[in-house]
Amino acid sequence: MKVCVIGLGRVGTALLSALISSNLDISEISLYDKNAMLMVGQLNDARDMVEVMGKNVEIRSGVDREADVFILTLGKPRKSGSSDFDFEANLVSVAEVLPMCDLDKPIFLVTNPVKRLAKSIKRHFSLKQLVLIGDLLDQAREKRTGVDGEGVARFILDNKGYTNLGCVGEILVRLKKLEAGVHGGNDAS
Repeated sequence: MKVCVIGLGRVGTALLSALISSNLDISEISLYDKNAMLMVGQLNDARDMVEVMGKNVEIRSGVDREADVFILTLGKPRKSGSSDFDFEANLVSVAEVLPMCDLDKPIFLVTNPVKRLAKSIKRHFSLKQLVLIGDLLDQAREKRTGVDGEGVARFILDNKGYTNLGCVGEILVRLKKLEAGVHGGNDAS
C-alpha cells in the first residue's frame, strides 16, 4: 500500500512514526508539508527510522498522486483551553492540497473541525471517499464516559490529554480495513 501524509505537525509526525512501526503492508510513504524545511527534516528522520528498524518502506517527498490513500493532518490546531478551531484557515489549507491528490482514492480527513470542513469540501470537490477521522474515537469516548452527542466535545476538551494516540490509532484501524479490502469508513455527507 502507498500512503501519502499531508501535514507534518504533531499529528502527522505521530502518524508517520506509527505507520513505519506498524505491521501494515506499506511499500511507500510520501510526505508533504508547506514548510519545506520541516518536510526535509521529517523525510530524513523517517528514512533513518526505516533503516534502524530494518523496514522495506520507501520514504518520498511530495504528494504522490499514485498513493492508495491520502491522509490530511494539516491545519492550525485548537488553542489550548479553547474549543475553537480556525475554520477558515483550515478550510483554505485543505482546499489548497486537495487538487494535488487523486480524488478517486480514499482521503482521510483529520483536520478539525472535521465534520464542518467535510460539508464545505464536499460542496466544492467531487470526492469518491472522504473518511472523517474522529468518529471511532468519539464512539469509544462516548462508551467510556457515558456522555454522548455534543456533550462529548465539551467533556473531551476538559478531560483529554494532549497526545494524538486516539486519532493515530483510528487511522491505523481504518488503514488495516482498507488493506483487507473492507470499506475504509464513513463517507461524509
